[in-house]
Amino acid sequence: MTTTTKFVVRPFKPSDAEAFARLNLRWINEMFDVEPADEQQIHHPLETIISVGGHIAIAEYRGEAIGTGAIL
Repeated sequence: MTTTTKFVVRPFKPSDAEAFARLNLRWINEMFDVEPADEQQIHHPLETIISVGGHIAIAEYRGEAIGTGAIL
């Protein structure tokens, strides 16, 4: 039996803001303490990442954001 899992990696859209925050807070809280700079980037990704030349990618599976990454 062959199973193919298809997911999509695409650019961030403003409607992804909630998923971006949720996914990032999950791993940061598991491994570190959330710092003020983290809070700014997590809750204001357009202003603190994209508008300064960064990029955010969203991994999506069946219409749900399952992962994210940012490059500054």
